Amino acid sequence: MIIICLLCILFGATMEIVQGFLPLKRDSDIFDWFADIAGTISGLVFATSGLLPFVFRHEIGKPA
Repeated sequence: MIIICLLCILFGATMEIVQGFLPLKRDSDIFDWFADIAGTISGLVFATSGLLPFVFRHEIGKPA
């Protein structure tokens, strides 16, 4: 799980660097990277906390 977290953080940093070089209307910003890190950590905490069945309990019995 630590490897996944580190890979996601590295991916976020890479995307911020790439955005700085591309001729798009996007900027490279360190605070966006901090938001990526916060999202990665909170996503992993949420996924491993056991709350997923609680959140998706209404979806389990529904037909597709």
